[in-house]
Amino acid sequence: MLTVADAAELLGVSSSTLRNWDRAGKLKARRHPMNGYRLYEKAEILVLREAIANYGPSGTDEPSGGKHEDDNSRK
Repeated sequence: MLTVADAAELLGVSSSTLRNWDRAGKLKARRHPMNGYRLYEKAEILVLREAIANYGPSGTDEPSGGKHEDDNSRK
């Protein structure tokens, strides 16, 4: 099991991003039984890291911002 900080470091995102993904249901955290801290399965984080490497943190293969080439022609 990984802490928020350890999982965030592996993914190359901030701890707050990881918590936001958890709240949004994109990632499932377990809770430590004694202190309630979020914990993540290492295997799940490694799968997510691979997806980020292939598609980016937004989960799409769009460039940052998700804009298409023809978006500017509509202005």
